This record gives sequence, structure tokens and C-alpha cells, in this order.
Amino acid sequence: MLGHLARTGQSLTRLAARLPRFALRTREIPVERGRGRAMDGLTRDFPQARSVGEGLRIPVGEGSVWVAPVSGRPALSLRAEGPSDEFAAELCDVITEKAKQQKHL
Repeated sequence: MLGHLARTGQSLTRLAARLPRFALRTREIPVERGRGRAMDGLTRDFPQARSVGEGLRIPVGEGSVWVAPVSGRPALSLRAEGPSDEFAAELCDVITEKAKQQKHL
């Protein structure tokens, strides 16, 4: 990136202004039935989910949610990414509600 800035004479501020808006929301949800079971259930509920490391990446519309077990606690960590804060918060809500409905938690 520094090479590009040097070649074009463009400032980092100007380059950053060209990037699309991006928002991040995080949430932790408790799991009573086991983190592995909850992760397996979400994989079945969201066929578009992809295993990435110890977690899942679930693409939803213009965003995605990273779901991973919380180390040392019976909980899952949700990290939603989207074009706005509201959209990212809604993604967390969608995953949480689906997990509750399917009794994965």
C-alpha cells in the first residue's frame, strides 16, 4: 500500500475516503447445550456457512457474521460486519434468534 501511495502521490486520507463504509458489532451469547453442538446446529441452519479456523463465517446479504467458541466459557462470540451499525446489529440478532428457535443454545 505504501508503494501505491508513493507511486500515485495520493494521501492515505484520500485513499481511505474511497473505501466503502464498514461497521462491526460484537456480541457474546451463552450456550447451555455445548459450544460444539451449537456450532454444528448453526452450520445446518445456514448452509452458506464456511468453517474458518475454529469458527464459522456466515455470509448474510451485504455482510457476514463470524461465530466462534469463547475460550474457557460456555458461550459463542458473534462478530458481525456490514455496511452500517444497524445492519451489523441486525445480523447478530438474526443469528441469535435462529439459534434460540432451533434450541442450539
